Amino acid sequence: MTKDIHHHPTEETLIAYANGNITGGYSLLLATHLAFCPQCRAEIQRLENIGGAVFAQDEGITVSEGALENVMSKLDALEMTSSTQANTSQAGASSGKYLSLNSPKSGEPSAEQIPELPLPLRDMLPTDFNNLQWRTLAPGIKHYPLPVDDHHKGTTRLLKIAPGTCLPEHDHHGSELTLVLKGAYSDEIGRFKAGDIADINEDIRHQPIADTHEDCICLIATDAPLKFTGLVPRMLQSFIGI
Repeated sequence: MTKDIHHHPTEETLIAYANGNITGGYSLLLATHLAFCPQCRAEIQRLENIGGAVFAQDEGITVSEGALENVMSKLDALEMTSSTQANTSQAGASSGKYLSLNSPKSGEPSAEQIPELPLPLRDMLPTDFNNLQWRTLAPGIKHYPLPVDDHHKGTTRLLKIAPGTCLPEHDHHGSELTLVLKGAYSDEIGRFKAGDIADINEDIRHQPIADTHEDCICLIATDAPLKFTGLVPRMLQSFIGI
């Protein structure tokens, strides 16, 4: 359920997504998060409805006095029913985002019930996590690059971190989105488990470490290379492409 997901995209990120201004790996990652986060689905629906009302006013379409306020008040009380979830999926399709935003037809999935390959990520992979041809980055760290056209210097990839393994400490030249699909990790920001999303900007320095009882698998998208603080990771960066 929503209470099992504690970390969500920022409001700015959701607004950009609702407006169709996010593409490539970021769009894939956010659509995957929306597939099992009813709270963010509801927010996207609210933002898209607000955008529609504003567009109607800009185009000179006659809108009754107080109509926007009325829409806002209704949207604030909106609950995510099955029909609302279907409408969210259709709204995303019209703006060219990665879809489907499909979720189980009955009830809201808890983090523990999240499938390892939720839609739309499932459509991007040839097999499940166990049978992917993972590439080794460092001891305890493997990755699987995804064929996403990002039109920038960033990357989109799956990252598989062995239990108890630390990633190299790093800053960011741009932004980074990380969605946990399996397991959990902790860093200077907090603890992130299945369903949680870390929306990070260039002001953040962190060093994620996977929980000790199972692998942590994440979907990560960046719009610029990472900025490692250690000498060895910096030397290897050009070879591993992150």
